[in-house]
Amino acid sequence: MNINDIRRDYIGKSITDLPSPNFIINKSKFAGNCASMRSNIKALEEKTNIRLKFRPHMKTHKTIEGLLLQLDNGKSSKSVLVSTLAEAEYILSDSRINTVVNEICYTLPVTQNAMFMNRLKKVADQVKLVLFIDNIEQLQYLKNNALLNSQKWNVFLKIDVGTQRAGIQHDNEDYLKEVFQKLALFSKSFDLYGIYAHAGHSYDCKDREAVSNVLIEELKSVIEVAEFQSKQNFFDKKLVLSIGGTPTIKAIEDGHIDFLKLLLSVDKEKFELELHCGNYCMLDLQQASTKVSKESDIAGYVLSSVVSNYPLRNESLCNAGVLALTRETSSYKGHGIVFEIEEFLNLKDSFEILPNQCCINRISQEHGIIKDKLLKIGQGLVIIPQHACIVAARYPFYVITDENYKVTDIWVPCKGW
Repeated sequence: MNINDIRRDYIGKSITDLPSPNFIINKSKFAGNCASMRSNIKALEEKTNIRLKFRPHMKTHKTIEGLLLQLDNGKSSKSVLVSTLAEAEYILSDSRINTVVNEICYTLPVTQNAMFMNRLKKVADQVKLVLFIDNIEQLQYLKNNALLNSQKWNVFLKIDVGTQRAGIQHDNEDYLKEVFQKLALFSKSFDLYGIYAHAGHSYDCKDREAVSNVLIEELKSVIEVAEFQSKQNFFDKKLVLSIGGTPTIKAIEDGHIDFLKLLLSVDKEKFELELHCGNYCMLDLQQASTKVSKESDIAGYVLSSVVSNYPLRNESLCNAGVLALTRETSSYKGHGIVFEIEEFLNLKDSFEILPNQCCINRISQEHGIIKDKLLKIGQGLVIIPQHACIVAARYPFYVITDENYKVTDIWVPCKGW
């Protein structure tokens, strides 16, 4: 793949002219989602008179261009989250952004491997790097792999507030105490940056009230762990309390009274509040399922084509299967909602998906089956994906369009780990 050839062939074309499968990003919607998040955070700051840090995650798109929009070119934030070490290296290797970003947080406990650690240390030599810890064994390993020039490892203590994916159970005080004691014992090797929680289970919520309740519990848990540490007096320093996930951070605009009371109760002398999320810039059906995101704000789509149809079973076959769409699901039916391309281009700015809208009902590697719909062979399709982060990761480049779906650019995402 020669990206210059792709740019030459694609830019200026309508999406109706493009081959498929392709991943399309409406830049106007992407940028609008970023601006909306900044606006909501600013409104919360003004309402509470509390300074809030914002740390966007680049894992949804893994591109420099997308991250610059999230950071507003460094005007709103200079701190980012990455899900792979390759993303951190990608940022540092690009002159468009390596002077904008001054802090990177790697969101997985470190891999205990010498080659991986060599890469990690190179990143730490170039930028302030913050790591996650949720196990005492990780501390011993990092201590044994010290940074140069007496630098300390900056670490977030990751707590689990219900997702059950990573993190120390937030109410496991015995183990939390052990970890804090070990951090204090190894104080020459570590600097505790703060307490971090990610409300990934908010994706399972089905209404705004449920999301707000998760947000409240998340903040409450982080405060409790931070206060527990403070009472034990392990570290006499200001800690960052980081909470997030796209549904919960989008829910701040609701201004739930219990959330505001909890926010205002935080001791600003001891703690600094940070909000983090990543999918908000793109959105998808899983986010729309929570009712805190609009279907019409979704910015990323899969372009596909009908390659055959079967009158006897009233089904159509498109060329977007598992590798183009993944097997992700949500409360929306199927593996993606399907529009004929002409129908999609004529949608209003504030459209809603109707219950009888077609979907991808069955998939195999390269096959997508649309039931109860006999579509013309060659018909172009636009598929709204279930989970943009995972779907986008399937593509070697993204086709960027304006609001009229005319191609304006090609973005190349970071690949690998």
